[in-house]
Amino acid sequence: MSSVRLRSRLAILAVLGLVLLGGVAPASAQWPPEVKNLQHFPKDMEFRELMPVMRSFAFGLGVRCQFCHVGEEGQPLATFDFASDEKDNKKKARVMLAMVDAINGEHLAKLEGDSERVRVECVTCHRGAAHPEQLRDILVAAAGESPDAAVARYRELREEFYGQGTYNFSESTLMQAAEALAEAGQMDAAVALVDESLAHTPESAWALGTLAGLEQRRGNVDAAVAALKRILDFDPDNERVRQQLDKLTAPAEEGGDGS
Repeated sequence: MSSVRLRSRLAILAVLGLVLLGGVAPASAQWPPEVKNLQHFPKDMEFRELMPVMRSFAFGLGVRCQFCHVGEEGQPLATFDFASDEKDNKKKARVMLAMVDAINGEHLAKLEGDSERVRVECVTCHRGAAHPEQLRDILVAAAGESPDAAVARYRELREEFYGQGTYNFSESTLMQAAEALAEAGQMDAAVALVDESLAHTPESAWALGTLAGLEQRRGNVDAAVAALKRILDFDPDNERVRQQLDKLTAPAEEGGDGS
């Protein structure tokens, strides 16, 4: 990114920062006006330019200053050692900033017509979370502890982040996690996540059909039949589900899976 373009973007951020702060920062939130040890940003960058940039990082990751800088929560910012490179997160931030510049300046610039409109920022991936993990992956990892742990983790994150855009709490996330767990042979955890999905979208043919398949694989034919019947309760003309149900309930000697 050129120095002119960087300065332009910083100027915009500075204006936004002043709007967010209501014109001036509260006395308790004043930063040390002297800027030291700048490596990614221009060496002559002023405090008034840097402050809104740092705030955008904090908002994007859902963190506070001490995440990257040496200092203690609740203490005046004047006591922080912002110039120190002691914390690994600060070193990682420089790598991430270089990556963002490369994406915007080199890769997106090659997309004709989109290079100015589409830009990557910290919030693009982090969306208010310090570690930009997909909810699906978080749930799969939690299921390694137990099915209940996966459900508990989902509910915990939903309680904290729902409506903020940090994670995708739609049905698709739970279903993708359940499918990944089923492929790994973790059937109990897969069923637990499908049940959690149905608690939020009880008339989902996708979830109920998946539940029927999982229960059948676990040998719970009655539970599979019950799941398929629930689909027919709100979608009685679903011929595919009716055929699956007929197959499950047909006598064993006729080639069915029922008893």
